Amino acid sequence: MQSPIEETYEEVQRLMFFVCHKFQKRHGGLIDDLMSTANLTYMTAYEQWKPGGAPFHCYLSTSIYRRLMGEWRFNKRRIKTSSLGEYIPQQREEEESIVPDLVALVGEEAETVLQLIQETPADLWTAIEGKGGAPRNYRTCIREYLHDKGWTVNEVNDSFTEIEGALQLI
Repeated sequence: MQSPIEETYEEVQRLMFFVCHKFQKRHGGLIDDLMSTANLTYMTAYEQWKPGGAPFHCYLSTSIYRRLMGEWRFNKRRIKTSSLGEYIPQQREEEESIVPDLVALVGEEAETVLQLIQETPADLWTAIEGKGGAPRNYRTCIREYLHDKGWTVNEVNDSFTEIEGALQLI
């Protein structure tokens, strides 16, 4: 004999796949990862749903879509803000760095930013560690450091844009 949650799960499996497949067509992602998130969301939604409100299948499909969208936005933001920062831990752990390859492709201001990555000053490194040391904080700390050194917002933005373009060429 099945428990109520197992019976409900069998009824909504197709709904979960439909929502994940629709999300994948629009935003991308691996269907296995999306279904994994949908299953976790199902467990939460099953416990939180209250009779008398929206039907369970409506509540579940909305919950799954919102959760998938939230994770997609988080990952999109994380990738954008860490595109440069992800190379800092690598250059500290490995002898070979990607920075020399990038220097050949960028201008003088962007080269200064790359030098900050390769030879991080103690005060910049302290600021990065003060924010938790997460890759998403490197870019922000480098921006603040450059602003303190007298760079304008446009100079900083142009440098980062140039580096991101060079990263795509490598």
